[in-house]
Amino acid sequence: MKESTAKSALRVFAILELFQIRQEPLTLKDLVAALEIPTSSAEELLKCLCREGYLCFDTVTRTYMPTPKVTHLGSWVPDAMLMHGRLQECAQRLGMLTGEMIAVATANELFMQNIAFIPPTKVVDIRFSEDRVYPLVTSAMGVVWLSDKDEARIERLYRLSIARGLVDRTNLPLNRLLCRVEAVRGRDVAVIESSQHSSATMVAVAVPVSEARRRVILSIGGPSQRVHGDLSRIKDALAQEREWLLAA
Repeated sequence: MKESTAKSALRVFAILELFQIRQEPLTLKDLVAALEIPTSSAEELLKCLCREGYLCFDTVTRTYMPTPKVTHLGSWVPDAMLMHGRLQECAQRLGMLTGEMIAVATANELFMQNIAFIPPTKVVDIRFSEDRVYPLVTSAMGVVWLSDKDEARIERLYRLSIARGLVDRTNLPLNRLLCRVEAVRGRDVAVIESSQHSSATMVAVAVPVSEARRRVILSIGGPSQRVHGDLSRIKDALAQEREWLLAA
């Protein structure tokens, strides 16, 4: 894909995301100012989106608005990725039970990406991000996701991550990654120290999602001392939720 084509595609998503954030009609001037893109480029993209039916333009107010066609594009995704809302239900129950951060994540190329998130209700000094995308081989949930992969597949993902500049082999040698994966391989509930937050611990289970043909990781994370102090209850709760998901 040519760089100019890729840039235009990213700008289209930036436009749609801005509408989601602002949730109001926007003028060309609003979009140009917020996204810092050339007026001529923005105008061309807006015309294209209107022509294809994704935006509508009001000639009186000179404003643009997304059409229902935009929402139809992804209307099927929550059912496919979140097991028709069941994963979200699990996350909410676990959040109410523990008060800790609850995340559902899946692999996205060389990254792990949150697809559902419940912020902690207990006081924490750790900053958890709902929209976080992080390198697969360096993250705790990534390690759990890798736990059903063979060594050759893990090494390939590791070397691709190095080539992309996502990991430094000095900070994370391959042998260390393989050891982290082996420590959780075959476990119904995995307990793993976070690599992003030195004082945090993650407790996680892997759940196959047949509709999306992928595995997702359901996890509870919080300060290590607090998580380890409540570890038995957390592990039991995660195991029960996984059984409920697989039986549904």
